[in-house]
Amino acid sequence: MINNDEYRPFHEPWHAQIFALTIHLNEQGHFEWKDWSQAFSEALSLKVPMVQ
Repeated sequence: MINNDEYRPFHEPWHAQIFALTIHLNEQGHFEWKDWSQAFSEALSLKVPMVQ
């Protein structure tokens, strides 16, 4: 079972905000979810180092 005090699906508040914006744009018909999912997966596969 997940402890809600420890579970953080997003590391920063702006991560959640960007995801909410992505959902909103999809719901408004700006792009298909499958296209976004593919593009996001490809971006993640590039393994670009994260800036801390």
